[in-house]
Amino acid sequence: MPSIRTVFVLVAITVLLTIPKAAVPGAEIPEDRGAMGLSQALQRLDVVGSVLHTGAHPDDENSALLAWLARGQGVRTAYLSATRGEGGVNLVGSELFEALGVIRTEELYGARRLDHAQQFFTPKYEFGFSKSADDTFTK
Repeated sequence: MPSIRTVFVLVAITVLLTIPKAAVPGAEIPEDRGAMGLSQALQRLDVVGSVLHTGAHPDDENSALLAWLARGQGVRTAYLSATRGEGGVNLVGSELFEALGVIRTEELYGARRLDHAQQFFTPKYEFGFSKSADDTFTK
């Protein structure tokens, strides 16, 4: 029989995958359509270069830099977050751990739709804050 954690993670992933992208605010901005959108797409064809920006967890990224590189310079740009932010603090809701990771994941995908960078994650789990090296290694 699967553990409660496994069931919760599977339900959270299912919910995340069934959220329609059009329902997410900011999924497309006016600058992505028409002549401006075409101009940006054509500019990217003339640029050879890639940038991978890395961070430990969500909100470590420099969205202004990602937008400048991807939109302004036409560089293929991505952000790699080592975790999905499961161990962070939630000041606006009651979600913690895996549920918080799902929220932070969707926030990052929303930000990438705006700045036109790609989003990647490692399979690492963020276990929260540690007070010492011993505390870290016991988790």
